[in-house]
Amino acid sequence: MQPGLIIRGFILAADDAQEDCVMAVEAVARWNAVNSRFRAAVVEPVMLQTHGELTAGRQPKPELFETLLLESDFLIGIFRRSIEPHQGEALTHAVRQFVERAGAEAVRLFFVDGEPSAEASPEFEQFRAEMQSRGLVSHVADAAALAEKLRDGLDVLLNGLLHGGQPAPSVETPSADESPRRGDDSLSADATELLREAVLDRDGMIEFVRHAGGLEIKTNGREFVPPGEVRAAVRWQEALEELVAAHLVVDRDEKGFFYEVTAKGFRLGDTLDGS
Repeated sequence: MQPGLIIRGFILAADDAQEDCVMAVEAVARWNAVNSRFRAAVVEPVMLQTHGELTAGRQPKPELFETLLLESDFLIGIFRRSIEPHQGEALTHAVRQFVERAGAEAVRLFFVDGEPSAEASPEFEQFRAEMQSRGLVSHVADAAALAEKLRDGLDVLLNGLLHGGQPAPSVETPSADESPRRGDDSLSADATELLREAVLDRDGMIEFVRHAGGLEIKTNGREFVPPGEVRAAVRWQEALEELVAAHLVVDRDEKGFFYEVTAKGFRLGDTLDGS
């Protein structure tokens, strides 16, 4: 990946669902604040609402959909049962186009189900079932749940698009069979400290959790990132990425949430002072 890469994210929602769009944009902003420096990438949100009208039965011109789709790298769609038929037709058509062009791995769809009185059209329900069968759908009950799901979904989607499900390496990767050295000068002090704690953890795991207040990196009962401290979040995420790049920990759940110390990591960790 080249430094300064701009990734365009197509955010789809009905025209009367401005709050949903705001939550998606906030999720993008949080990802940029924590990741842009070390991922060497910035996500730029693209919204249909800023390019055309969906209200009063007026659909954006087909060429507008096509242009936005072609210029975007991933798509996030947010749907409610109360969506008007003409809007639903336009948005579901855009999703299908995008899946065909960019592939399912570049799409995440969120369906807000907390509207039992609203009746969705048969065509909309068919679309929902089709997308769910392809593993692209997350169901949420309300706005609070949607905000959390958006953050998690964006993390997983971008992690997969940028690095095939693995965090971006920030240091040169040594050979897998390289014998660890005591104190290993190739590791930063932060990465060494994080590894030292991880080898003492009962399960040999590092937990990486993102939420409304930022993120948590914790192992062996220690939380490395104080709440709301962006600098600390960036610092310790870089340390975690360094351990991944050196084959000292591995992404165990393939979603970037749990990292397990490898045999090589334990060998090195056992030589570190204080372990």
